[in-house]
Amino acid sequence: AIEQFPEYPDALAGLGVALINVHRPEAALPYLRRAVARKPDHTLGRTNLAAALILLDRVPEAVDEYRRAIALDPDAPPPHFGLARAYLLLGRMDLAREEYRVVERLDPRLAGLMRGAFGE
Repeated sequence: AIEQFPEYPDALAGLGVALINVHRPEAALPYLRRAVARKPDHTLGRTNLAAALILLDRVPEAVDEYRRAIALDPDAPPPHFGLARAYLLLGRMDLAREEYRVVERLDPRLAGLMRGAFGE
């Protein structure tokens, strides 16, 4: 798809996710950045960009991207889940718990993946 449509946001984001899945987050960044540049309201693209940044230990940048994704779609569970994880990495248990509560409301099954982090 990238070969035929090199600027198609969904294809760029998909390639970025594939690179994350093979443990190449640095290589994923340009594709994910292009995806959100082409389609600034690409919530999943922003969420995956943040996930790549987390893997690269660029947590403050990831927090910014998760917040942008949430601003675009406040009811999407994945960016809230990612933001909760980012806050945990930053040692901000209070903020992580707030985001966890949002995930719990939006997608209880997804919230179950991090329940242990809060002693629940």
